[in-house]
Amino acid sequence: MAEDTEAVREEAMLAMSEWYLGAASAADVVVTPYRRRLVYSYRTSPSELPAFSDRDEALAWLDRQRSNLSAAGQVALDHRWAELAWHLSDVLWPVQLYRKSTDRKDIDVRGLAAARMWGDPRAEGRMLKRLGRTCTTLGEHDRAEQLLRKAVTTYAESGDAEGSVEAQEMLALAYRDSGRADAAAELLADVLATRRRLGNSRDIGLTLISLADLLSGRGNLAEAVELLREAGRLLDQSVADDPYNPVRVKLGLARAYFDGGDLAAADLAVTEAIEGMKRLGAAIGEADALELAARIAARRGDATRSRLCLQRAAELLETHGSPRAAALRRQVPAPPGVQVISQPQDVDPAAPGRPDGEPEPVPETDADHVTSAHDQHQRCAGKPAEQIGDS
Repeated sequence: MAEDTEAVREEAMLAMSEWYLGAASAADVVVTPYRRRLVYSYRTSPSELPAFSDRDEALAWLDRQRSNLSAAGQVALDHRWAELAWHLSDVLWPVQLYRKSTDRKDIDVRGLAAARMWGDPRAEGRMLKRLGRTCTTLGEHDRAEQLLRKAVTTYAESGDAEGSVEAQEMLALAYRDSGRADAAAELLADVLATRRRLGNSRDIGLTLISLADLLSGRGNLAEAVELLREAGRLLDQSVADDPYNPVRVKLGLARAYFDGGDLAAADLAVTEAIEGMKRLGAAIGEADALELAARIAARRGDATRSRLCLQRAAELLETHGSPRAAALRRQVPAPPGVQVISQPQDVDPAAPGRPDGEPEPVPETDADHVTSAHDQHQRCAGKPAEQIGDS
C-alpha cells in the first residue's frame, strides 16, 4: 500500500512538473520564437494549458510563475528526471533576457547539473554558456572564462557549429568585461567572420552590436557607427520575432554619438532606446538607456533631466536586484535647494554603464521622490512616446 501511495505521488509530481513545462513552453515560443530548442518527449498529457495572445501577456505569465517554475525544476532534478529539469531551466530564458532575474545564477547552475545528469552535450553546452555569461556579469571572471572555454569545446565536440560560435562570442565579452579589449576584439572579429559564413542575418547583427560596442569604447567611432547601422538593417528583418535587439542598436548608436560629441544625435537615439526598452518591459535595458541619457543631459547642461534620469535608472536597478544599483544611486545629486552634508567620492560620474548588469540582490535605498515615476520618465525621455519614431 505504501509503495502504491508513493507511486501515485510520484506520478502526480511528474504531471505537475510537466504541466508547468508545457505552459511555460507555450509562453516561451510567443516571447522568443527565434530560439533554437531541444525537443522534450512528455510522459504525461498536460491539459488546459494557458494560451497567450501576445508577447507581453506571455512574458508577464513567465515572470509571475518564475518561482513555481524554478521549484518544479528542482523537484525534477531531485527525482532525477534530468531531461525535464533541464527544460524547466531552459524555458526560463525569456525572463532572464528581459527581466534579468536575481535568481539567474541558480537557474543556470540547476540547468547545468541537469544537463550533466542527462548526458546531452548540446544541453550542457547551452548551460555552460549561460552560466559563464552570468558569472561575467557578476564579476567572477576566472570562473566565467573556465565555463565559456568548456562551452566552446562541448559544442564543437557535439558538432554544433552555431552553439560553438555563440559560446566564443560570450568568451569575447568575458575578455572585454575583464579588461582585455585586444583579446576581445580579435576573437569578435573571428566570430563575425564565422557568422557571415553561416549566413544567419540575426546572428550576424548580434555580433555586429558586440563588436561595435567594443570599438566605440576604444574610440573607433566611425567604424562602430557603420557596424551598428548594418546591424540595424539586418535585425529589422526579424523585428517581428525579436523586437529587443533592434532597440539595442539604438542604444549602441547613442553611445557612439555621445562618445563622438554629437549630442543632438545621441539624445535622439537614446530617447528612442528608452521608449523601446520601456515598451518591451526590458527594465535593465531601460535603466542602461536612462543612465546614458543622464550623461547626455549633463553634457548639455540640463541638470534637472540628468538627475531625474539617474534617479529613475537607480530605481529600476534596485527593483530588479542589479549590483549596479547602489553605485548608481550614489551618483544621483540632491534636488535644488537640498543641502548635502557629504558626497561619496568613490564613483566616477562620467563612467558609462554596461548592458547586462544582473543578479545579486542589493539593499534598497530611500530616495526623495520629487516627481511621480511617470513624470520622471517623460522628462527623461525628452518627448512624448507617440512622437518617437518606430524602433
